[in-house]
Amino acid sequence: MHQESLNPEEDLSYQLRKQEQEIHGNLFMLNQLFNLCCSAALTVDEIRQKAEPILIKLQKSNPIVAKEIREILGCGDQTKVQAYFEQEKEQLIHTLSTEIQQHKGINRSINKEKTNHQPTDS
Repeated sequence: MHQESLNPEEDLSYQLRKQEQEIHGNLFMLNQLFNLCCSAALTVDEIRQKAEPILIKLQKSNPIVAKEIREILGCGDQTKVQAYFEQEKEQLIHTLSTEIQQHKGINRSINKEKTNHQPTDS
């Protein structure tokens, strides 16, 4: 289906699904970074080296977070790196929970609107 042929409700639903996929991708990368950065088996230099390919991907969709993580890795202090992720994890959970609830509400409205506009057999 071409995006040009979508009605406003379908277009919004498409955009929300696309945004949801991006959020899931970002979460996956952040989880990889979290596990990597909180590994006691690696030095900060090893973490930085292994994190760079993930940060390059993350930078495409979330350049601010990628920059923050690069900066914190640049400090060279593993306790600061771990503290950053612990702090950010709580904030991220709250933000994502809010966004998910908003998406569900919008999707319910779209589905309700579609149902109300469907012709009935009378």
